[in-house]
Amino acid sequence: SGVLYGCLEFGRQVLAAHKLPQNQDFTDHPAFKIRGTNLFWMKQGEYDWAVTPENFPWFFDRALMLRYLDKLVENGYNTIYFWNGHPFIYFLKLAQYPEAKVLNDADLQRNMDQLQWFTREADRRGIWTVMHFYNIHVSPAFAKAHEREGVRVQNSASTPLLEAYMRRCISEFVSTYPSVGLMLTAGEALSVKQEEWVRDAIIAGIRDSGRQPPLIVRQWTI
Repeated sequence: SGVLYGCLEFGRQVLAAHKLPQNQDFTDHPAFKIRGTNLFWMKQGEYDWAVTPENFPWFFDRALMLRYLDKLVENGYNTIYFWNGHPFIYFLKLAQYPEAKVLNDADLQRNMDQLQWFTREADRRGIWTVMHFYNIHVSPAFAKAHEREGVRVQNSASTPLLEAYMRRCISEFVSTYPSVGLMLTAGEALSVKQEEWVRDAIIAGIRDSGRQPPLIVRQWTI
């Protein structure tokens, strides 16, 4: 990233002066280590929206996304956050939980290809992609399949089933998208044992993957 910013600054000076700068010994550094923007896969006050071209056409517009990424790097941003209640089912196949599936095979592959493409383009610009999610939110299809066991789309307490499901989601996501970070809001809806949930479901899922992506825990009621 330092080489990238150095080249961009050198280019700006050349364009401004229409010649090579006389003083080519230039040093700069950011005031903030993490500089990012949020893009919401949420709207109308609801957390859990399906990530589809119908709901969020801008994410699937590659020309628009490239212009946005170029604008971010032009202004020195190095992080981008996607927010959704439970984004994993829109980017993972989750063979262990077929009842969680909400997209058909073609649409799921389209989403996976799009996120892989986006993260590659962001990486090229020194921009780190971070996936934000809420707990304990699950797939609407998963909630319907386990309704008799008390599972809802948004759950206020952990159960062995919910913990195992979320742990698998995290492990599969980290394995599939190793360059993407995670950001978690446990939230006021998770009313008991928030720290245990973060440890036993989220951190355990990361360790299951064998990788070590950064994890940001949003301090909201914790």
